[in-house]
Amino acid sequence: MLDTQAQKDSISVLSFSAYMQWVESQHPVSKQASLIPAMADAYLLKARGEFDPKGFYQVNGKRFDEKTYYRMDQGGIQLPTWAGVDVKLGYENNNGLFINPEDKLPQSGLVYSQISVPIWQGIVTDARRNAVKQARLLQQMSSWERIQLMNEIRFKAGKAYLDWFLAWKNLAVLDMAYSVSADRLQGVIRAVKFGDRAGIDTVEASIQVQDRWMALLQGRWELRNKQMLANAFLWDQDQPVVLNPQVVPDSVINIQALDAFVMQQKQQLNLWELNHPGLKLYSYKIDQLNLDRALRKEMLKPNIRVIYNPLADAGRVRPDFANNFKWGLATQIPLFWRKERAELKLNTFKTTQTNLERQYKRNEWSVRINTYITEMEGYREQYRQYAQNIRNYEALTASERRLFNNGESTLFMINARETNYFQAMLKWNEWEFKGLKAALELQEAAGQFFY
Repeated sequence: MLDTQAQKDSISVLSFSAYMQWVESQHPVSKQASLIPAMADAYLLKARGEFDPKGFYQVNGKRFDEKTYYRMDQGGIQLPTWAGVDVKLGYENNNGLFINPEDKLPQSGLVYSQISVPIWQGIVTDARRNAVKQARLLQQMSSWERIQLMNEIRFKAGKAYLDWFLAWKNLAVLDMAYSVSADRLQGVIRAVKFGDRAGIDTVEASIQVQDRWMALLQGRWELRNKQMLANAFLWDQDQPVVLNPQVVPDSVINIQALDAFVMQQKQQLNLWELNHPGLKLYSYKIDQLNLDRALRKEMLKPNIRVIYNPLADAGRVRPDFANNFKWGLATQIPLFWRKERAELKLNTFKTTQTNLERQYKRNEWSVRINTYITEMEGYREQYRQYAQNIRNYEALTASERRLFNNGESTLFMINARETNYFQAMLKWNEWEFKGLKAALELQEAAGQFFY
């Protein structure tokens, strides 16, 4: 972490990579993103909980007029299974003076089991199994959701840094322009005193100083505003950090890394989608809808379950299950299946909608990637070519200064040469900024960032 308080008296450079790493480690959104996988694990644990064994116990009794009418105890354990078969193991003991004949049991109680088997709906899948499968998909999605959320904050923070970077470089040009004009004003004043210059030259030199001073003030305000916007992404221990004004962005670009990144993207244009978080999430959404579709199809089958209960006297050593049992058949069949058919249709519509959206976004990202690569190459070439213009403007300005100092040029000409030179410097900064911004947008479109 950058200790800005310990560096109040000196300029401290906060590089782009250090800035982004700071954002990634401390920003609240970054910490929020780190919770996504843990939340997915919790959802999976919750879904698996539907298959947890459950113990149960119930007692009912009635006593009146000093007589125990009845007491009915029942307890045991329920065992849900992945195959859709539910198993129950239990013990019952009923006693009292007025027990319903149906509820009369051996004095030692009754040990029983219950097996509930689906014979149509629920064989392929059911709500419990579907919930676990959905939670597993959510667990796989969580890492890509985290990357996508991190990419959003990376892009916003990176753009704020580049705006700060441009304002800083422009201020350096404006400060140099003001210093040159201020020094010239003093020189003109001395020359007027000695009769080497006309008095009107001080007016023109003063106007130039005033104009550049106003431009310098505006540049300072611009830098302060851009620094505050970049500052908004910096946190430490869940508290916002205020950068010291002495902290500045890095004024040097890693051109080699930038060019290498562009070349890599050009060579892998057909591979970018393999690890694109947005496309990965669309694929998982389609997988989720397919799981839901399988469940909706299963719900169109009649719900029929066969129930078998082997019974045994708790006091007997050898139970006779062949002759002691209960059985049953439970069914539930909607007459029109309207809800189930509607759910299946909605699933079909959502799947189609998601596939179309995925195709649209894939094409959009592909177009943006190609566009930003072209922009980067154009801006980089303009930046390189404009360097020659800068050298030419600098040579013209230096030559004009020599003529002016020798009394062979006018104040108007030297001001015009310098103005053109400083404007060219600002333009050069702009080409540099646009190239970096296109690189950042390319990374955002490709779903991967490098520093």
